[in-house]
Amino acid sequence: MTFLLQIPSDPKQTWTHQPISTGIQSRKSPPFGPQGAPGLFAWGDLDGDGRIDLVVSGDGDPNIYWLRQTAVGSFSTQVVAQNLPQAGVAVADLDGNGTAEVVISSYEANKLIVLGR
Repeated sequence: MTFLLQIPSDPKQTWTHQPISTGIQSRKSPPFGPQGAPGLFAWGDLDGDGRIDLVVSGDGDPNIYWLRQTAVGSFSTQVVAQNLPQAGVAVADLDGNGTAEVVISSYEANKLIVLGR
């Protein structure tokens, strides 16, 4: 599960948190190779609405997820790629057209994928 942390005016006080993802489930880990989900993440405005979205690899979950910020502090979870276990993600405007692309690399699936709009 992914959480949004709210920083109080005095950061030494307790930070509140709220879950912002749904449906991300880690596969069972081997005894000496613990896995969790979600794994690595990147951020950017993926849909051009001016709000920061997140892309997360499932790590122990083989999917890649887009946590789309639908309103300030509210997110929906969407699968953007499947069967890419043990993946890394990045967000950047690779072609200079003003929109963000998502780069996914899965060493377990031996794939590199670029998603754009």
